[in-house]
Amino acid sequence: MKKLVAVLLAAAVPGCGDSASDVVTWLHVADTIAQQIELVADTTPDHFRIGAFALEYSGTDDYDWWCSAPQANVGLASPNSGSVRLEIRDAAGTVVHDNTFHPVLYGDVSGVTAPGGAPGLWRIRIESQQAVMIGDGIRIDADVAAVEDRVAIGAGNDYDDTLRWQVGWPAGTANASVIQGMWGGNARVRFWDGAGVLVLDVTFDESTGAATFASAPGAAGAWTVEIDLHNAYFYGALVAWR
Repeated sequence: MKKLVAVLLAAAVPGCGDSASDVVTWLHVADTIAQQIELVADTTPDHFRIGAFALEYSGTDDYDWWCSAPQANVGLASPNSGSVRLEIRDAAGTVVHDNTFHPVLYGDVSGVTAPGGAPGLWRIRIESQQAVMIGDGIRIDADVAAVEDRVAIGAGNDYDDTLRWQVGWPAGTANASVIQGMWGGNARVRFWDGAGVLVLDVTFDESTGAATFASAPGAAGAWTVEIDLHNAYFYGALVAWR
């Protein structure tokens, strides 16, 4: 479908000498084609991929995907416009990831699904609203190596979003860092430990610069990481880590 769209658009683009009516006709054709775009996914077991889409797209797409691990690593390129909601359910039908992403970041968002998911046939739902996404698209990989959980948000440009993850962390402290500082807006980061106790509540802004804040000691289990960004401009990445 994407190759067909590219060919049709190349053939339909009006030249500089074409009339206003030709331009209107081309815009109608382009809009009609854009409405027919389908998100084609590579659903290889343990490695799910959707490439970037350069034409504005709205739609809801569902995919079955085999995940052999109880957790998956999730990476997503920031939309350049519109929004993309990514919902993931494990083999038991439990929601293990649900975030909606908006423009615009200069780096990807990476995180994990909730720990302790049921391996097997997972369900991935992508809801796009007038979305354009460039870069590496959406990547989901079974965490077969059991890599330590972390969340990272690439450099932000006037970025507004509230994003939440559950991560599997042992007892002890955890950290929130802004690698190179902020030059506008703010980012509030909160951690709840495996017992649901708030162990970190910190706000990064211009005054904090490049900084790392450690949480109070928390209980092992599924921690909740919430990052609330308001008109945030920041260098480097914002990272929640152990």
